[in-house]
Amino acid sequence: MNSLRNPGTGKYVHSLVAAVCIAVVVLLTACGGTSPNGDVKNNWEIYGTITHNGSTGIVSVYVEIYRDGEAFVLGAVKLDDLNVNPIGDGTYVGNFALADLDSLKSSVELDITTSIDDFHFQQLVDVPDAFEFEANGLTDDQVFSNTMVNLEWTSAFSGSADAGYMLLAKQTSGSMTAVGYQETLGGLEGTIPTDAFRNSAGDFQAGNYNLWVVARSQQPIYHNGLPIQFDDSVFSENIDRVGVTGQIGALYIPAPLQVTAVATIAP
Repeated sequence: MNSLRNPGTGKYVHSLVAAVCIAVVVLLTACGGTSPNGDVKNNWEIYGTITHNGSTGIVSVYVEIYRDGEAFVLGAVKLDDLNVNPIGDGTYVGNFALADLDSLKSSVELDITTSIDDFHFQQLVDVPDAFEFEANGLTDDQVFSNTMVNLEWTSAFSGSADAGYMLLAKQTSGSMTAVGYQETLGGLEGTIPTDAFRNSAGDFQAGNYNLWVVARSQQPIYHNGLPIQFDDSVFSENIDRVGVTGQIGALYIPAPLQVTAVATIAP
């Protein structure tokens, strides 16, 4: 991850949720601006994540822009025809209701322009709909010291090569010392291991936990505006154009499955 990025700290159903899976396709070539002899004038870096929050229905856009190693504050960023507003330090944020995005079920376009060197960057983001996930074998959403939580889900993707899922677990009450869990995978089932509910010394930690299956497309970055925490070092830069590098991806974050660790031994 580029050393200029410092988005913050942190790592990381019994309900039917609507899902978003996102495949990013290059629409137009972006360049860093060229001089009359063809030399690239400036080097640009773009980092961003488009997120559909299944709990709120909000689609959010988070973008960081750098020019020649410095945060760039003069960009104009849009999602379709909606403005993504600058909030300082080269960061741009927008939050939109589904009703604002008429094209959400087919595609949305991320567009970045500036008068500097006639810079123009575009990505077309396709947005399929709906996946479901559930836990098997739990009684009353309880886990014990010997409980592994088996999760299954339906596909959120169709024909996307660079896509997959993250399994996440985080303690939300109790000691708050459980190590939690993060895993990236491409299949339609996975397991939260017993260690997710223990501290670093291996002691079982009673309390409440949130579990997620998150759909991801391309190479998302973590930022503090997300309702989840994850280590984005598992993803890598995927923008490599003339004068432009960086990383863009997308997430669908469903409502979490809430479980309670209640005892060290299952009854």
